[in-house]
Amino acid sequence: MAKSHFLFIFASPIYNNLFLLFFMKKILTFMIATCTFVASHAITYPYLILETTNGESFTLPASGLTITFSNGQLVASDGTQIALSSLSKMFFSDTQGIETTILPSSLTGSVEVYTVSGKAIGTYNDARTALTHLSHGVYILKDQRNQPIKVVR
Repeated sequence: MAKSHFLFIFASPIYNNLFLLFFMKKILTFMIATCTFVASHAITYPYLILETTNGESFTLPASGLTITFSNGQLVASDGTQIALSSLSKMFFSDTQGIETTILPSSLTGSVEVYTVSGKAIGTYNDARTALTHLSHGVYILKDQRNQPIKVVR
Protein backbone atom coordinates (compact mmCIF):
# COMPACT_ATOMS: atom_id res chain seq x y z
CA MET A 1 0.00 0.00 0.00
CA ALA A 2 2.76 2.46 0.76
CA LYS A 3 4.23 2.01 -2.68
CA SER A 4 0.99 2.91 -4.49
CA HIS A 5 0.47 5.86 -2.15
CA PHE A 6 3.95 7.20 -3.13
CA LEU A 7 3.09 6.99 -6.85
CA PHE A 8 -0.20 8.72 -6.23
CA ILE A 9 1.55 11.75 -4.69
CA PHE A 10 3.84 12.31 -7.70
CA ALA A 11 1.12 11.51 -10.20
CA SER A 12 -1.17 14.10 -8.67
CA PRO A 13 -1.63 17.29 -10.78
CA ILE A 14 -1.24 19.46 -7.67
CA TYR A 15 2.28 18.19 -6.99
CA ASN A 16 3.24 18.46 -10.65
CA ASN A 17 2.17 22.11 -10.67
CA LEU A 18 4.14 22.80 -7.49
CA PHE A 19 7.21 21.11 -8.96
CA LEU A 20 6.92 23.18 -12.19
CA LEU A 21 6.42 26.38 -10.18
CA PHE A 22 9.54 25.63 -8.09
CA PHE A 23 11.54 24.79 -11.25
CA MET A 24 10.38 27.95 -13.06
CA LYS A 25 11.33 30.13 -10.09
CA LYS A 26 14.84 28.67 -10.16
CA ILE A 27 15.21 29.33 -13.91
CA LEU A 28 13.83 32.86 -13.60
CA THR A 29 16.17 33.65 -10.70
CA PHE A 30 19.15 32.34 -12.68
CA MET A 31 18.19 34.41 -15.75
CA ILE A 32 17.80 37.62 -13.71
CA ALA A 33 21.14 37.07 -11.99
CA THR A 34 22.86 36.44 -15.34
CA CYS A 35 21.37 39.56 -16.95
CA THR A 36 22.35 41.68 -13.95
CA PHE A 37 25.91 40.36 -14.06
CA VAL A 38 26.27 41.00 -17.80
CA ALA A 39 24.80 44.51 -17.56
CA SER A 40 27.03 45.45 -14.64
CA HIS A 41 30.15 44.42 -16.56
CA ALA A 42 29.32 46.23 -19.81
CA ILE A 43 32.14 48.39 -21.15
CA THR A 44 31.36 52.02 -21.76
CA TYR A 45 33.22 53.85 -24.50
CA PRO A 46 33.47 57.66 -24.45
CA TYR A 47 33.76 58.17 -28.23
CA LEU A 48 32.00 57.11 -31.42
CA ILE A 49 34.25 57.11 -34.49
CA LEU A 50 32.72 57.53 -37.96
CA GLU A 51 34.89 56.80 -40.98
CA THR A 52 33.99 57.66 -44.55
CA THR A 53 34.99 56.01 -47.80
CA ASN A 54 37.37 58.88 -48.64
CA GLY A 55 39.39 58.38 -45.43
CA GLU A 56 37.89 61.12 -43.29
CA SER A 57 37.34 60.28 -39.65
CA PHE A 58 34.93 62.00 -37.27
CA THR A 59 35.22 61.56 -33.50
CA LEU A 60 32.03 62.25 -31.55
CA PRO A 61 31.61 62.17 -27.77
CA ALA A 62 29.27 59.25 -27.04
CA SER A 63 27.80 60.75 -23.89
CA GLY A 64 24.47 62.36 -24.73
CA LEU A 65 24.94 61.67 -28.44
CA THR A 66 21.82 61.39 -30.56
CA ILE A 67 21.99 60.17 -34.15
CA THR A 68 19.16 60.53 -36.62
CA PHE A 69 18.90 59.58 -40.28
CA SER A 70 17.24 62.00 -42.68
CA ASN A 71 17.30 62.30 -46.47
CA GLY A 72 20.20 59.89 -46.86
CA GLN A 73 22.28 61.70 -44.22
CA LEU A 74 23.51 60.66 -40.79
CA VAL A 75 22.92 63.68 -38.53
CA ALA A 76 24.58 63.77 -35.10
CA SER A 77 23.39 65.97 -32.25
CA ASP A 78 26.63 68.01 -32.44
CA GLY A 79 25.80 69.04 -36.04
CA THR A 80 28.00 66.52 -37.85
CA GLN A 81 26.38 65.37 -41.09
CA ILE A 82 27.65 62.52 -43.26
CA ALA A 83 26.07 61.07 -46.39
CA LEU A 84 25.14 57.46 -45.70
CA SER A 85 26.52 56.45 -49.08
CA SER A 86 29.99 57.63 -47.99
CA LEU A 87 29.93 56.07 -44.49
CA SER A 88 32.25 53.08 -44.41
CA LYS A 89 32.66 52.32 -40.71
CA MET A 90 31.17 53.29 -37.35
CA PHE A 91 32.60 52.01 -34.06
CA PHE A 92 33.05 52.93 -30.40
CA SER A 93 36.50 53.72 -29.02
CA ASP A 94 38.07 54.58 -25.70
CA THR A 95 40.49 57.04 -27.35
CA GLN A 96 39.81 60.05 -29.48
CA GLY A 97 42.41 59.15 -32.04
CA ILE A 98 45.45 61.21 -32.91
CA GLU A 99 45.60 64.20 -30.60
CA THR A 100 48.57 66.10 -32.02
CA THR A 101 49.47 66.75 -35.62
CA ILE A 102 53.11 67.54 -36.27
CA LEU A 103 53.52 69.88 -39.22
CA PRO A 104 56.85 70.09 -41.02
CA SER A 105 58.64 73.43 -40.63
CA SER A 106 58.92 73.66 -44.43
CA LEU A 107 55.14 74.15 -44.63
CA THR A 108 54.81 77.94 -44.59
CA GLY A 109 52.41 80.57 -45.90
CA SER A 110 48.92 79.92 -47.24
CA VAL A 111 47.87 76.32 -47.78
CA GLU A 112 45.28 74.59 -49.92
CA VAL A 113 43.52 71.65 -48.27
CA TYR A 114 42.26 68.56 -50.12
CA THR A 115 40.66 65.31 -49.04
CA VAL A 116 42.43 62.04 -49.84
CA SER A 117 40.16 61.64 -52.85
CA GLY A 118 41.30 65.03 -54.21
CA LYS A 119 38.26 67.13 -53.33
CA ALA A 120 39.28 70.74 -52.53
CA ILE A 121 38.25 71.80 -49.03
CA GLY A 122 39.56 75.37 -49.04
CA THR A 123 42.48 77.77 -48.79
CA TYR A 124 43.76 78.99 -45.43
CA ASN A 125 46.34 81.59 -44.33
CA ASP A 126 48.51 78.90 -42.71
CA ALA A 127 48.48 75.21 -41.83
CA ARG A 128 47.63 75.72 -38.14
CA THR A 129 44.53 77.73 -39.04
CA ALA A 130 43.51 75.05 -41.54
CA LEU A 131 43.77 72.29 -38.95
CA THR A 132 41.65 74.17 -36.42
CA HIS A 133 38.82 74.41 -38.96
CA LEU A 134 38.95 70.79 -40.17
CA SER A 135 37.22 67.83 -38.60
CA HIS A 136 39.22 64.70 -37.80
CA GLY A 137 40.47 62.86 -40.86
CA VAL A 138 43.30 62.58 -43.38
CA TYR A 139 44.05 65.58 -45.59
CA ILE A 140 46.55 66.69 -48.21
CA LEU A 141 48.01 70.18 -47.66
CA LYS A 142 49.74 72.06 -50.47
CA ASP A 143 51.75 75.16 -49.67
CA GLN A 144 52.97 77.96 -51.98
CA ARG A 145 55.63 75.65 -53.41
CA ASN A 146 52.85 73.22 -54.41
CA GLN A 147 54.42 70.36 -52.42
CA PRO A 148 51.77 67.94 -51.08
CA ILE A 149 52.01 66.91 -47.45
CA LYS A 150 49.72 64.27 -45.95
CA VAL A 151 48.31 65.31 -42.56
CA VAL A 152 46.22 63.32 -40.10
CA ARG A 153 44.00 65.37 -37.84
